[in-house]
This record gives sequence, C-alpha cells and structure tokens, in this order.
Amino acid sequence: MGYHHTRMQELCKEVDNLKGSMDAVTTSVSELRSSMDHKVAQAMEEIRKLLANDLTNHQEGPVENEGREMVVPRPRDGTHEDSKVKLASCKLERKALQWHQSYLKHRVARDWPRWSEYVACLYARFGSELFDDPMGDFKDLKQVSSVQDYVGLFDELLTRVELSEEYVVSCFVRGLKPEIGLPVKMLAPRNLA
Repeated sequence: MGYHHTRMQELCKEVDNLKGSMDAVTTSVSELRSSMDHKVAQAMEEIRKLLANDLTNHQEGPVENEGREMVVPRPRDGTHEDSKVKLASCKLERKALQWHQSYLKHRVARDWPRWSEYVACLYARFGSELFDDPMGDFKDLKQVSSVQDYVGLFDELLTRVELSEEYVVSCFVRGLKPEIGLPVKMLAPRNLA
C-alpha cells in the first residue's frame, strides 16, 4: 500500500510538472501569435502603402515586344527598386505568381532583383501574354470586314469577360460599321438573339 501511495504522489508531481510545461508552451504560443499578428499587420500596412503609392504614382510607357508596341504600367522613378518588384509581385495571379515564386526561389542572389532584370525575365517567360487585355480588346473591337467575321471575333472575346447583357449589346452595336450600327441602334435591341 505504501508503494502505491508513493507512486501516486510521483504521478501527481509529474502531472503538475506537465501542467506547468503546458502553461509555458501556451504562453510561448500566445507570444508567437501576437508577434506574428504584429508582423503581418506591419507587412499589410507596407503593402497598402506600396499599393497606394502605385495607384497615385504610376506612369505608362511603350515597350517593344515582338514588333508590337504595348503600354505597360510602371512605377515612377521615385519608387525604390526593391519596392517595384514587391509591388508587382502583389498583383500576380496563377501562372505568373507561380513563375514569380519559382524565380525568386531559384535565383543565385537571394536579394530582390532589379526592376529591369525582373521585367526582362517576365518578357522572356511570358512574352506578349503579359499584355493580354481581353476587356480592352473587347471594348476596342470594331467591324472591319463582314458582320459574320465581326460576330466571330466578338463571341471569342465575350467568352473571356464577364459583363451585363445590356453592356454586351451596347458594345456589339457600337463596334459595328456606322452604316450598319446606326440602324441597329435605332431598333434599340435588348439582347443579341
């Protein structure tokens, strides 16, 4: 019986020690969470500032790519080189984001690349795909040959954008040649059927 009593006391001490260890772990986790929340908040604030800076301080300039001149948004010269790449990376999605992560991971130099180097690598990887603007192409579409050709191009671009039916009809009519579009507009079509 004495043995069981001694063993029970030892087990109680071990349980108390484990409770103390768990309290210490809980405190450490809580401190880490607080620290991480603070760092995330700082990073989000930096991103907000970079985005605000980009929205108010950007210029556009032509870039030659495969014989076509395209307009590319670029941060102003006052933006720090590291910030340009960081800001651009915040706006990447899908394939471009995957490429960016792989590009940074496999660079020999672990610091952020220069803006010019980064853009050159983007061009090398994606070419004119970088400048794909289905909404702009859709809005700018004009009939230049037959109505059938125009409808084919219109339908192709329409699959790549999400618009209200009213806006789709308006764009369709506006893109027709004037001698066709004006009479159609007078009919006030409500859909493309």
